[in-house]
Amino acid sequence: MTDLWDTRKTAQHLGLAEITLRRWRLTGGGPAYIKLGRKSVRYDPACVADFLASRVRDNTSQGVGA
Repeated sequence: MTDLWDTRKTAQHLGLAEITLRRWRLTGGGPAYIKLGRKSVRYDPACVADFLASRVRDNTSQGVGA
């Protein structure tokens, strides 16, 4: 089994603030996450890599959701 990342490690890997990941969990748009308990959230590194791959763009005419 792959080691799962907590919010801090995931944010560090992405170069984002932890609050950004928290907002994305509420509003959508971020990497898929695993809810283990009421306050326990983890990220699979493979899902984080998929999220990053989905954000690659060739030019500025491609929107974020494109």
